[in-house]
Amino acid sequence: MLIPRFTLRNLFAVTAGVAVAALITSWGGQGVAWAIGISAALVALLIIVAVHVALFAILWLYSRAATGGETAAVLPIESRTTSAAALGPPLPGKAI
Repeated sequence: MLIPRFTLRNLFAVTAGVAVAALITSWGGQGVAWAIGISAALVALLIIVAVHVALFAILWLYSRAATGGETAAVLPIESRTTSAAALGPPLPGKAI
């Protein structure tokens, strides 16, 4: 699917979620203790997501550069090592 489908229900749910997060953050700014904790947890979650996205992008770009832009799906069959001969002999007592 090239174009994601957004429904009104999903857009309203996201809008409501962001509104609740903004309300809790504003209470945290006013000094409410539990709201400060939830705000800190939300900020930590955003930082964790950002770090994961950044690391994924760096490793993805590195892997694209290391393979010359090719992926396993487009490599020739001869260069793949998934044949039974490449796996070695079977273990004793194990059926294939």
